[in-house]
Amino acid sequence: MAVRENHPFCLSRSRITFFLFSDDHALQAISAYGGRFKDLAPTPCIDRLAKQGAIFERSYCANSICGPSRACILTGKHSHKNGFTGNENCRFECYKLFFLPQSNEWQLFDLEKDPQELTSIHDDAASAGVLADMKTLYQQLRRQYEVK
Repeated sequence: MAVRENHPFCLSRSRITFFLFSDDHALQAISAYGGRFKDLAPTPCIDRLAKQGAIFERSYCANSICGPSRACILTGKHSHKNGFTGNENCRFECYKLFFLPQSNEWQLFDLEKDPQELTSIHDDAASAGVLADMKTLYQQLRRQYEVK
């Protein structure tokens, strides 16, 4: 769908960008791309978004590992620049912790309350005890596996 810059609707509203990201999908897993599974496992909602918006036909993955790939998208830098080169994160029962060395930033997610990992609870005072325990475990694992 083409939208003209001078269309009254565009002039009267602020621009809204919606970035939908999901990982671990082969090209064939989304039927909007017309792959071999389009009839076997259709994705009508994603297809509708693609039809009404945009579809990437020349998109490349910066890293084949999910955590580093996400870090590339979030930082705009390749793994060797953002420092996130592997999935050496920690999981405790229902929590997930990972560290972005380049930005010196920790992310902590409550996987029971937020299984899609949308909101970090790192700065939440109620999670301070879990965070401290997980950081300790993280450092122990780094020493154990001699990660520099």
